[in-house]
Amino acid sequence: GMHGLGGPQVLWSAIALVAGGAVALVAAVARVSRPVGALTAYLLLRAAWTAAMTPDDGIVLRTALVLVQALGGLGVYALVAHRPALARGALVGFVGAAAFNLTLGLEDMVGIHAWQWRQAQVAHLPHGWLQHPNHWGLFMAMAMPVAWWMLSRRTPRWAPLVFIPGLVVVAGSRSIVAVVATVVVGLLVLRRTAPTLARLGAAPMAILTVAACLPVLLAASAVREHLLAGRWGVWRVAVDAFQGWPAFYQAVGAGLGSWRLWALHPDGPIVRGVPGILLGQNAMAGWWATAQNELLQGVFELGVVGGVLIGWALAQLVRDLLSEYAWWAPGPWYFIAVVGLVSLPATQALHQPFLAYPLIVGAAVARANMVKGLVPQGRAHHVVLRLLER
Repeated sequence: GMHGLGGPQVLWSAIALVAGGAVALVAAVARVSRPVGALTAYLLLRAAWTAAMTPDDGIVLRTALVLVQALGGLGVYALVAHRPALARGALVGFVGAAAFNLTLGLEDMVGIHAWQWRQAQVAHLPHGWLQHPNHWGLFMAMAMPVAWWMLSRRTPRWAPLVFIPGLVVVAGSRSIVAVVATVVVGLLVLRRTAPTLARLGAAPMAILTVAACLPVLLAASAVREHLLAGRWGVWRVAVDAFQGWPAFYQAVGAGLGSWRLWALHPDGPIVRGVPGILLGQNAMAGWWATAQNELLQGVFELGVVGGVLIGWALAQLVRDLLSEYAWWAPGPWYFIAVVGLVSLPATQALHQPFLAYPLIVGAAVARANMVKGLVPQGRAHHVVLRLLER
């Protein structure tokens, strides 16, 4: 009976149970996406290696916590990809959360902070319960295609105009990433609803975008640091540190959760102060618990091997989003996924559940439609899609 089991038997039974669950998850994910399945397997193996080789219980616990969060997201991806009808319920929850936080953000903008937590550093900017203007702006950018989709069911001709006031609202967060994502999604929606108008507007929009970005690219480092809120300096320090590692750790990374331990170490370069921003002298040092760049943090923690797998998975997502089905698929999930994809190089979107899960659900819906063969035939695919298929 169970009372006859000793310590080792219980331990090995628990290990077998966890291993069986891990194999089942990898199999479920790999059924709909080989690159995401491979990335899931690598996450598990990398975490297991850290647990086996690291004597520090704090590091092992941190790795386990990050792994649980990652597996939760991957589990949702597999579940929605197998049963995309679940995305309808998720959309109802998203609409409710967006409306609630829009109300709180507008209250912030007019100086009302009733029945909510107030962040003193950003009290004059909209943040609501998402707790930071960048998060709020990106969440509102994800809400824009939802608002368009809801309006298009009644007034399809005028529904795209919702992006005009929407862009003003998002710009109130002063988040450059959120503004760029809103513009990108607005142009994609315009392409779907008014292709001729989209072609006429695409060239001026591209020229204006390049004109706006060129001064940033050519500006002095101090200006670039200010516009990127210190990100550039932190990224440069992280790249320098990565380049100094042994080849093995460059290949496999420092391990899940290692960025936080490295960046917030009292004697580390971030807390001591990156030149030009002196993060160690103010409360924003905690902001760098993530790299504010999901791609960079992925390579830092998972190495070149992990970076290749992440790139493979993102290439598949781009291919799914460029498919012909994306232009006539019902619902706004494709466009929500685009917002999340655009934000990855300059935000911590995957480390914030309220930003990560909309991206995950959107990616899963796109993958499910591709797997089920719903992409219409007989129409020329996008040039980029052809290149990705080769």
